[in-house]
Amino acid sequence: MSYDAAAERLLVIYNPIAGRRRRRFLSRVLEALERRGLSVRLEPTKKRGDAESLARGAKESGADRVVVAGGDGTINESLNGLEGPTPPLAIVPLGTANVLAHELGLGHRAEAVAAAIADGQARAVTLGLVNGRRFSMMAGVGFDAHVVR
Repeated sequence: MSYDAAAERLLVIYNPIAGRRRRRFLSRVLEALERRGLSVRLEPTKKRGDAESLARGAKESGADRVVVAGGDGTINESLNGLEGPTPPLAIVPLGTANVLAHELGLGHRAEAVAAAIADGQARAVTLGLVNGRRFSMMAGVGFDAHVVR
């Protein structure tokens, strides 16, 4: 499925803690998206749970697509905020590892990430579910879960 990028309104959920040194990279991605005619609304998170809340309200706010600018944790929160028929989700990799972005082959060049968001094909990603929470890559239990928390 492809989208008419020129008509799109993007809600960019931005975690300023993820990849603190990568703010310039995000700025370059957003500038590239705007040059392509997309409308960009940047919403920074302030605390845990904000990404989930912002994603939950994306459709009502008029967003055609949700873009998560952060790491795997911000992506996970956003996935859990999307319910029912939702706007597609795109990623700007800012976190330390960005496992999902790496597995999807997004790369780390601003223009390439913007092109993937604006012109790329939407892909279905099968999500897992544990204790009522969705996850995209992996779930940990026991000691692993305790350390991550």
